[in-house]
Amino acid sequence: MLGTIILRFTLALSIVLNLAGCVNSTKREQTASLDKSVKPSKSDVPSAAPEVAKEAVKPVATPSVQSRIETKLLKQAQQAFRDARYTTPSHDNAYDKFHSVLLLNPENNQARAGLQAIMLRYAELIRTALKDGRISSAKNYMQQIEVFYPANSLLMDLKKQIAKAQQSVASRVRQQEEKQGNFVEEIRLPRMELSAKSSEVTKLLAEIATRLQETKESVLIYARNDKEGRWIYSQLKSAAQGYRVRGDIRIARSPKIRIMPPL
Repeated sequence: MLGTIILRFTLALSIVLNLAGCVNSTKREQTASLDKSVKPSKSDVPSAAPEVAKEAVKPVATPSVQSRIETKLLKQAQQAFRDARYTTPSHDNAYDKFHSVLLLNPENNQARAGLQAIMLRYAELIRTALKDGRISSAKNYMQQIEVFYPANSLLMDLKKQIAKAQQSVASRVRQQEEKQGNFVEEIRLPRMELSAKSSEVTKLLAEIATRLQETKESVLIYARNDKEGRWIYSQLKSAAQGYRVRGDIRIARSPKIRIMPPL
């Protein structure tokens, strides 16, 4: 009886061990088969990762800080020129702005043309003043511009024309003084009213201008300084309604106008 039980137990154990071995063998075969199906062969593995084609991106050109400043200064210079702020006021005029542009970019042709235009504009003002007989105004324009264009040949030629016109007027005045016994009439200008540029002085100068227009007489303006003399002349010219007032300005302590015979 006991022997039969031991024999049956031995057979059962043998069967269990055989089944376990079969199961393990099957799992190994399945794993190997799975590895073969998943693992790529050497021929399937690329030698190097393919390059991803990238679309070429063109850089967007943006103006530099210098370029923006240059453009801004150029616009300011052009506006100053249109406003007749050619060389004044200081640091807010066309000349300084154009010059600043050239300091940033010496090759800026617009700035170079702008500086040339300023010089030509002053040359035009000087010629017009000489044509109208306003020698003092021509001298004043020359003094303003020659500081900026000290060796310009055109301005040097105009400077000679101013000196020649000044000598010519002075010579004619002296000749008339000698021939006509100095002057026709002397009109003194009140100092305080002249300094204030009062309506009384303006009215007096308008009356003198009307006389000059009718008689074609010339004048010698005696003023305390050049600025005052130019103001007196401008009032005479304005009141004469386009008539070319002929004469000259001299510096004196007592402001007055001498009416001279026609030139």
